[in-house]
Parts: sequence; structure tokens; C-alpha cells
Amino acid sequence: MTRWYGEPGEWEKYSRHAAPGDFGVELASRIPWSLTGYSHNIFRETAVRWENMRDGFEVVVRRFPDSVKNRSAYALFAGMAEDRTTCLRLLDELGDKLDMSSWVNWTNVDLARRWIADPSQPAPRIFKLYPKEEPEEAVEKL
Repeated sequence: MTRWYGEPGEWEKYSRHAAPGDFGVELASRIPWSLTGYSHNIFRETAVRWENMRDGFEVVVRRFPDSVKNRSAYALFAGMAEDRTTCLRLLDELGDKLDMSSWVNWTNVDLARRWIADPSQPAPRIFKLYPKEEPEEAVEKL
């Protein structure tokens, strides 16, 4: 990370190419998951690509099919990536067995379901889909 003298995009690239095979694909989800506290919405503020993270979560879910924690986190990241289809599928699979260490409370789950059903509804705050900040150059020109 740049805060530790890394180059922009360096850790994201590492997470995609750290290891071969399924383990490397899995790391493409586990590494960004472990670093989410350093950004609001990891997909809007870093070079993490949802496609890579989604593929990694699919490997994680195959390896640990009974893990509610993994599926709950996967659903949350799907919402953050604005992948309504995947988020809904996972929420439906989990039913009332979500891990609240990811979702915090049932209100967030209800808001997510409303947002999925009707995109005009506001997204739950837990997805952190705040508007992207404009680059400084654009702000200076205003």
C-alpha cells in the first residue's frame, strides 16, 4: 500500500498473481477482504476488480461450502460491487443464517433486498456506494 511506501495498485496486482491455481484465485478475494478497513468501498477506491474477487470467493465457497461467514462476506462484497444478481443469490441461499460480523444488523439486509428489487431505492450504507470524488484537477477547474 502507498501508506507503507508501495506503489499505487501494487498490492492489488500481487493479490491477483501471488500464487498459481485455485489458491492464487482464492487470494484474489482473501487479500482485499483482509484490507477492507483501509478504504470505504474497495472497488471505488482501489484497483481491485470485482471479477477477480468474485472468482476468488467462488473458490472459497467450494472449499468451505458450510461457512456462513464466507458466504455472508461474499454477499456483502457483491453488494459493494453493485452485483445485485450475485448478492441476491447469496442472500437467498443464506436465508436467516447470515453472519452479522459482516452485515452488522438485519436492517442492512432488508435495505439490500429492497435496493436489489428496486434500483431506485437507496443502497444500504453498509455498501458504501458514496459518489466517487472527482480528481483534484477537475475540482480546480470549477
